[in-house]
Amino acid sequence: MAGAGLALGTTQASSWVALPSAYLVPQALRQPLQPRRLPPQVASGSTLPRRAAEAALTWVGAASVSVLTACIAAAASRRASASGRRGGVPCMAAKQKSSGGMPANLLRKKKREIKEEKKENKLPFKMDKNRPPPAGASGAPTTGAWEGGRPDSENERAGEFKSPFTGQTYDRWAPLGLKQLSTDRQGGLGRARAYETPSQRQLRLALEEGEEDDVPEYKKYYPGTAPQELRPQARREHRRFRHAEKAGGFRDIFNQLVVQTLVDLKISKSETPVWYIEPMAGEGEYHVSRLQEVGRPIPEEVRWPTVEDLYQVLSDQDLTYMPQEIRSWYEAVRDLNAKDFEVKGTEAKLGKQSQEIQWLPSTAYCAMKLLREQDPVTLYEEYEIAFSSLFNFVRNFSEELKPHLELAFDDGLIKLARIFIDKVDHSKAHGKFMGQRGLIVIDSDFNRGGEVQRFAQIARQLHKHWRSATVMVTYPLKPATEVKFRNFVRAIRIDNPGMDLVSAELYVDNLRYREDNPDDQPWFGCGCLIMMPTNTTAERIRAAMGVFCQEMSKQPGAAEIRLKVEAL
Repeated sequence: MAGAGLALGTTQASSWVALPSAYLVPQALRQPLQPRRLPPQVASGSTLPRRAAEAALTWVGAASVSVLTACIAAAASRRASASGRRGGVPCMAAKQKSSGGMPANLLRKKKREIKEEKKENKLPFKMDKNRPPPAGASGAPTTGAWEGGRPDSENERAGEFKSPFTGQTYDRWAPLGLKQLSTDRQGGLGRARAYETPSQRQLRLALEEGEEDDVPEYKKYYPGTAPQELRPQARREHRRFRHAEKAGGFRDIFNQLVVQTLVDLKISKSETPVWYIEPMAGEGEYHVSRLQEVGRPIPEEVRWPTVEDLYQVLSDQDLTYMPQEIRSWYEAVRDLNAKDFEVKGTEAKLGKQSQEIQWLPSTAYCAMKLLREQDPVTLYEEYEIAFSSLFNFVRNFSEELKPHLELAFDDGLIKLARIFIDKVDHSKAHGKFMGQRGLIVIDSDFNRGGEVQRFAQIARQLHKHWRSATVMVTYPLKPATEVKFRNFVRAIRIDNPGMDLVSAELYVDNLRYREDNPDDQPWFGCGCLIMMPTNTTAERIRAAMGVFCQEMSKQPGAAEIRLKVEAL
């Protein structure tokens, strides 16, 4: 190859083909073709005719030229295709349709944009998405800030802010921490109008509704300068009730003796564990001062007979032939006051003046004195002060208590439903509920609304989802609330016709009753409803409480005590 190209020839000198120097030619074809010489035998006069030999040589040269021509044509076709794709001279290969293209979703989006652009071009005005619509535009909102019609001026906007990131205009329509109605922002965050803040709306509505005539007289003065006779009466601050204020009454004694009866029947029946649960555990122990100042008498809510009275009566007697519940209760109170704890505050003096005991037991403590090592215990309390006292009590007496104890600062009724009814939760200390035997004690003062309905629902669901558990619900009794709790017991009986129910109630006459005092009651009482009890539960309660009533009735000045135990 030299110069602009390479000249190839055949035995016929008149046949030439010119090739560009850029084409690659096979090595075998790069050598120039030389004229073929006749074989010696032909040249020397062989029998092979000379014309036939020349024809053979001519055929060989033509075949070589044909092979070279095919190579050149293929290379030219590839170069033409490449030039066609790069914008060069079009060729047949470049005109073929290539595979692929724009994705279908982008293609549809582009078509929609084109369609919307054509539609906007037909309008008499140009729409700016970052600005409010012009005055002649239709389809304006009719709610929220637009409810009164179109504003007269665009200057009523609460402010504008153009974001450097999105390029859209946003409304600064209210101070931080305030929020307008959702209907005030039509069309999204970037294009909404806000003509008034919440404070401006309140002023406008007050004027429209004529509330200026109903403004109290004391509000027309500068704050704090109104005359005393015009000021409204100060609202009494709601104070959370603490059971420590009236602990140790006959109701506590009744509940503790009944709970000990249920625990003793459960643990004596089988060696399998019994899961003891109190959704409203209280404080664990209570001081005899009952949160009163020194010199003040015991509150009237603490009705006779009290824990101190019963303990003093039992201290002078032989308890060998007493029922098991009476002996266990006396031992629990004695062990609770055996330790010499340092008592601080004004309550310390009151406890040391004339009392043999300083600490009053709780229902949970009396139950845990009988429970075994394999029995799990879960105590819930949602009141902060009561839970702190309960935690301190468990820390002091954990060495004397056999069962594995779990404390939880939570709503006990909600956790009870989640773990044992819905089964969507588990105990962090005892694990997942696996259908064990159980004893649930719900001891409430019914100071919150809706507790009667909640307890009735819990009892119905526990009867369905935890048949091996005994449920005890306590309630106070007095003439003013007797009908309420009678209906509560009757509703549970009607809703659960196949459930075993035992009702136990204790009544004590009020020796200080006066008919001229409307707030006074002729008698006070307490009761408990036991669902799914163990056999002989009613007989054991009747025997234990009978001894209690008999011993307390012997005291001078004792009031009449009546007991009622029946299976419903």
